[in-house]
Amino acid sequence: TVGYYGPATGGSLLTFFGINFGVVDFTSVAKVGVKMCAKTEWTSDSSVGCTLADGVGKDMPAGLSLLSATTTLSGAFSYDRPVVSGMSPTHSPALGTVVTVFGANFGASALGAAGAVVATYGGGACRSTEWKADSQIRCVVAGGLGEKLPFTVSVGAQMGTLTQMFCYDAPVVQNAWAAFPDPLLHKNTPPAGGGGVTVIGRNFGDAAYSNTLRLGGSACETTTWQSDSQMICQTPSGVGLGRGITLSVVNRRATLVNVISYDRPVITSLAPNNGPAMGAIDVTLLGKNFGAAQYTQAIQIGNAEARSVRWVSDSSLLCQLPPNRGVDQQVLVDQMRLSPTLRGTAAAMITYDDPHVFSMVPGNGPQTGGTTVTFLGVSFGAADNQPTAVVGSACDVPAWVSDSTVTCLTRPGFGKPSATIDLAPTGCTKNGGVCRGVGTGLFAFDGPHPVAIAGKLNAPSTGGAVITVTGSLFGQADPGASMTVALGDTACTTQAWVSSSSLTCGVGAGVGTRDVRVLLGGAENKLSAAFSYDSGVFAGLAPLKGAAAGGGVLTLQGVNFGKVKGLEVPSVMIGSTKAAGTWQSDTVVLYTVPPGVKAAAPGLAVTVRQPGATSGNAYPGAFFAYDAVQLTSIKPSVSDTVGGAILTLTGVNFGGTDASPMVFLGSGVECLSTKWVSDASTICTTPPLSEGTYHVAWLSGVTNSKLATLTAELATPTGLAAQLKDALAYIALPPAVLAFDRGEAAEGTTVDIVLEGGTSVSLAAGSFSGTGSVVVLLMAAPASVGDAATAKPASKVVVLRFSGLRIDKTVEMTIPIDLTALAATRRSALAAPTLGRSLAA
Repeated sequence: TVGYYGPATGGSLLTFFGINFGVVDFTSVAKVGVKMCAKTEWTSDSSVGCTLADGVGKDMPAGLSLLSATTTLSGAFSYDRPVVSGMSPTHSPALGTVVTVFGANFGASALGAAGAVVATYGGGACRSTEWKADSQIRCVVAGGLGEKLPFTVSVGAQMGTLTQMFCYDAPVVQNAWAAFPDPLLHKNTPPAGGGGVTVIGRNFGDAAYSNTLRLGGSACETTTWQSDSQMICQTPSGVGLGRGITLSVVNRRATLVNVISYDRPVITSLAPNNGPAMGAIDVTLLGKNFGAAQYTQAIQIGNAEARSVRWVSDSSLLCQLPPNRGVDQQVLVDQMRLSPTLRGTAAAMITYDDPHVFSMVPGNGPQTGGTTVTFLGVSFGAADNQPTAVVGSACDVPAWVSDSTVTCLTRPGFGKPSATIDLAPTGCTKNGGVCRGVGTGLFAFDGPHPVAIAGKLNAPSTGGAVITVTGSLFGQADPGASMTVALGDTACTTQAWVSSSSLTCGVGAGVGTRDVRVLLGGAENKLSAAFSYDSGVFAGLAPLKGAAAGGGVLTLQGVNFGKVKGLEVPSVMIGSTKAAGTWQSDTVVLYTVPPGVKAAAPGLAVTVRQPGATSGNAYPGAFFAYDAVQLTSIKPSVSDTVGGAILTLTGVNFGGTDASPMVFLGSGVECLSTKWVSDASTICTTPPLSEGTYHVAWLSGVTNSKLATLTAELATPTGLAAQLKDALAYIALPPAVLAFDRGEAAEGTTVDIVLEGGTSVSLAAGSFSGTGSVVVLLMAAPASVGDAATAKPASKVVVLRFSGLRIDKTVEMTIPIDLTALAATRRSALAAPTLGRSLAA
């Protein structure tokens, strides 16, 4: 063939060359591919022409049929390949769109033309292709990503390509918000990272390609593709305000600026929450959103910036407290010093310590002043703020030296003056906010020094005298109300400053010996026991007897007991117990008799002394006698011989206090125990007794006391019947083994029991009781009564052990009792033969 190519629309002339095509036209038929030529025209025996039909294809066979003969050339003809000259539009959203492709040789009919985008990410064959003409097709482009992409049209195994023809639209970021947004901003994420930010836009692709998101300058910890319009960023750690979101999709980027901010710091507490004015201590801030690393965080406390800020964790920062003053200072954390919006603040978090004075050196100085005094303490401040100082009066030349030292020069003064240093007008918790260190009581001007009393050293108890106190350092001038002269604890009725070495004192009413005290501005010195009131003169003390319960009144008469109520009274002791005295007048003092116990004659010694005296006795021959004990009754008046009964003795004058009394029954038999209850009651526990009657006697534990005897008597029962029960209480039943057949031990069955040792016992309802231990063996197999004592237990034996046994069966019991041994046992226990006469017989 000649003309191996032809347009897809057909119409071109194709000539077959060969031999034996005939000498005349025999109506030959030509065919290209599967389609007949539109027209076949015989030319000669060696040439036939063919008007090409429309079609598409490559390397197609060409054949000629003449009568019944056919000849074919393989791969002889190809239609012209498709040519792509343009398209509209030349771009598409990432999810694809409909485009129109222009060119040639797309075929004269819908012969299977197909378009495709050649892309690394997505793309590929159009989802559908619609033929419009030999020069035009419509294609639904598949989703993908990329730019300057080739576009191909395939027709009949032939392909036409236009390079750098097509691109997918670039990604666009339209919005972003936190996955767990701030209810107001919706645009915040934690500085520690790990928060979720949802990114909204378009052209993110129809699948998860090599997409990455960045927040600010840092890549997201993870980027998760959700759809063509949504991705999720797991935020990196960081700080900052209005960070942008950058999306990278197949080397194409989209950025949305000023969209996400990291959460501002939150301060919850400080430790410690106070510190010295000098600062320089470590302070720990606790909270959240401090970030995941050491950024350029700044901390401000009050109006001062902290030093040495150190990041510890997202919830903790360390800094060094700056020097400052202030109460309930605000704390501010500034992340990266970028914007006030990124600052975390907390009010009233820390207070600077008030200044505190520990000591003053020296601790004293002359009244003329001129002493350089050093205040020592803490929180005096980190810089010189021109302090003022007062030691009684304003100090001269006050000077700040350091946070712990301030000096000044004293002016003339006296006593223990107020001492203060004012270091700042505001910023402290006390003194109306003034930062004041107080050293009152830490410094004293020398003196006063009383040396002697001029003239009379005593005065009557009624007072009225004037004494002169001499000495030194009573003040350079009259100190007025700052000076006090006192006799003991009582200020003089009048006082006067005469000179720096002389004072006068008007003596008030009083008694006893007194110190002479001079107090000057808080400083004090005294003359010990330098002044005495005239001693009291005792004229009588009565009555010197009374009830043991106490409460009676003793009257002391005399003179010089004082003119005013509340003065110290002479002391009165009854034995070793002090009687409480009440002043009545200069001539009478009344005393309350304390509780006591009657003592042997002549009674308890009475001691009377001057007020304040610790020795001596104005009445060496006086004695006080408490009333004698009187027993009035005993309950119960009948007791058994066994002992252990509780007897209650009543009467009067058993004593206002416990004098460890004893109770005796009969001739010298003491109760087992005796307890004092009150002045009117005593109880005792009886010992074992023989039958009969007993006198009852009460004896105080006070040395040389006398017995008090009750006229009534305690009686015990007589006769064998009455005493046998008591006597048997001393018999301890020996352990016994009761063995019997379990099969015969049913309810209502009579049981014969043999005690170990051969003693026979029979049981009947209701009267056996014992204090011993009884072991009961219930034999599994029947055993005769005669064999019970010696029978060996069978394989199944139940052993019941009882202590304090009581069997609710009638008991008829024979118990051998050795009365001689019983009597000996009781005699040994009581150290006396107290066995009842009838029982002994």
